[in-house]
Amino acid sequence: MRLRPRVRLHVLTGFLGSGKSTLLRRYLHGPRDASRVAVLINEFGKVAIDHVLVSAVSPHSQAIAGGCACCNVDDALRQALVEILAAGERDLQNAVTDIVLETSGMADPSRIIGTIRADINLAEYLDVTNCITTVEAGSDIDVLDRFPEARNQIACANRIVLTKGDLCSAEDTARTAAHLKRMNPLAPVTLAHEFDLALSVESLQSELGSEAIPAPVSHSPTLETFQVGIEPGMTWPKFSVWLTAVMHRHGSSILRFKGVIPLGRPDRALVLQSVRHRVSAPEHLALTTEHEDPFGLVFICDGSLELRVRRSLAAFSSVGRSTSVRSTRSMG
Repeated sequence: MRLRPRVRLHVLTGFLGSGKSTLLRRYLHGPRDASRVAVLINEFGKVAIDHVLVSAVSPHSQAIAGGCACCNVDDALRQALVEILAAGERDLQNAVTDIVLETSGMADPSRIIGTIRADINLAEYLDVTNCITTVEAGSDIDVLDRFPEARNQIACANRIVLTKGDLCSAEDTARTAAHLKRMNPLAPVTLAHEFDLALSVESLQSELGSEAIPAPVSHSPTLETFQVGIEPGMTWPKFSVWLTAVMHRHGSSILRFKGVIPLGRPDRALVLQSVRHRVSAPEHLALTTEHEDPFGLVFICDGSLELRVRRSLAAFSSVGRSTSVRSTRSMG
């Protein structure tokens, strides 16, 4: 007989740039008390950009970078979950009641759920309550059909959230919703502004099946992720010209980029991100001493672009010799 309820785990997933972090940040900024909700953020690349953004509003956020939790860093995920559960056992009054795991845009949530349920130690203390999948309203249907990662995320969901509805017509939103219902008839499809993540987190009844089994993970073979570092001396006007040129030349192959760009001052920076050709308006980020060397861009591309991006930035930076470039690389 259990004396305490299991900690509820909510998997927040969705393809590259579908709005997972925005939904999570809106919840953490919301009126409900999130002090007993832990947040784990898994990044496909080696640099945890989303963690920098969420850590500003959540004291219980952790990053798991260096690959997908469904394949490359499942041991790191296990360790992070064990540490959260152990901290709760040491301090029952402040123990978390829920954990939100934001997966990378390339993750297979069924593998993550299966890994947790197959681990006797985790299964004893965790209840996988939700798999919430975000999908961009008006998404190109061929993107959903072309990448198995996107199909797996939709198939595994017990809730689907359509994001960025303000960026497309009502007809395109309805078309996407209808396609999603054909892909997963059991999951309700909700618009982001109508969806309350807090209510899902507070759900007491798991709607997921109990037999999620880890399946072989095989990411799309042409996908590549890499990170380029931006030195603090890089000015915004100079950087923006370079980025415009890169997107004009290679935008069709750049599925996603996200990063933090310096503004020449110690307390402020800019957050930039794009989904395919569309670059979002920059957001201002307040820097603290915890943000050690956050500057850089993480690219996820369909095809081998790292060498060309690195060379173009190096050539552009050499004008005036105002910046140096560092690059690290990881393959999905």
